[in-house]
Amino acid sequence: EPLAWPAFLKNGRVDGVLVAGHPPIEFCAKLREQNIPSVIFADSIERTGCFCVRPDPTDGTIQAVRHLLSLGHRKIALVSSSRDYFTVDQRYKAFCFAMLDGGFQADPSLLVFDQKPTISGGRAGVISLLKRGEMPSAIVFINDYMCLGGMMELMKRGISLPEEVSVVGHDNSDFCMELEPTLSSVDMAFQSLVDEAIYLLHVQLDGGFNAPMERIMKSKFIERASIASAQNSPLSLR
Repeated sequence: EPLAWPAFLKNGRVDGVLVAGHPPIEFCAKLREQNIPSVIFADSIERTGCFCVRPDPTDGTIQAVRHLLSLGHRKIALVSSSRDYFTVDQRYKAFCFAMLDGGFQADPSLLVFDQKPTISGGRAGVISLLKRGEMPSAIVFINDYMCLGGMMELMKRGISLPEEVSVVGHDNSDFCMELEPTLSSVDMAFQSLVDEAIYLLHVQLDGGFNAPMERIMKSKFIERASIASAQNSPLSLR
């Protein structure tokens, strides 16, 4: 909640905080007003006014879409959570750029937004695509949990992966190697983000830096078994 203020901050029980997620602007302003050393993950200094570390999904997303295009995929869908989140919007824009750079417009009928960033959200995204008509030959999901849900929904309907539909996630979560097929994903350099966030927090605690700053980590595409060449004919609905 915008005005929620944890007891450990109210009572001064900590020296600094690492903030995950998408904190309300009011919360960020209060951190600044009270001069609490803090670093926010996966957000921008422009929105929060605080020290931030964030991945830049642009390179990895572009690499993923270009690879799909090189394998003959043309009907490529995107299943996304809310674009209100800074890095989610970046992933969407990188997806559109890569499609356009490859000579194709992102098809609005294959763009699904505002799903929960969870397994159930991924399933709902696939169901939404099924209701719209012809299935794509490849689907890019905004995170790995949504991709996992999408894979479950596709396989539930007897659609084989990746022979009939290729899938790509984002975040390169630990479970990507445990799935069948193993999941192709965009690695967001999370360990580097954590290391940098802790460094920036220590610098603040030691009295360094006169103004907030932002550190950005590049992403890269990791190909695994969830991608195959596109079929010659469109996949019929099931």
